[in-house]
Amino acid sequence: MTFGRGNPKAGKILKKLVLSGKKTSTTQVHRYGNVGDTFTVSKTKFKITKIKTMKLGQALAKYHKKEGFSSPEELKEIWLKFHTYRAKWSMSTRVYVYMFRRVK
Repeated sequence: MTFGRGNPKAGKILKKLVLSGKKTSTTQVHRYGNVGDTFTVSKTKFKITKIKTMKLGQALAKYHKKEGFSSPEELKEIWLKFHTYRAKWSMSTRVYVYMFRRVK
């Protein structure tokens, strides 16, 4: 998982949330893996445990706490900052929501 592609400052926030354990899901516009796949963030390994597909607006509303944010609006703000190259996308855009956990 990379955190600097869209917006390096927003990427640092997301990376910190993942490593602290506050972020246990991520919303993406493309399919990047399958259940059981692993990825590494700063030498820490994580495993994808579930993948759901839904509209972006639904994902922000339902999973904002698992994304590490206190409200859908807060998540939407950082999501749009991180995905500056996709700012034209609407809340009805289909996305993948990946749930993951740290591997010990």
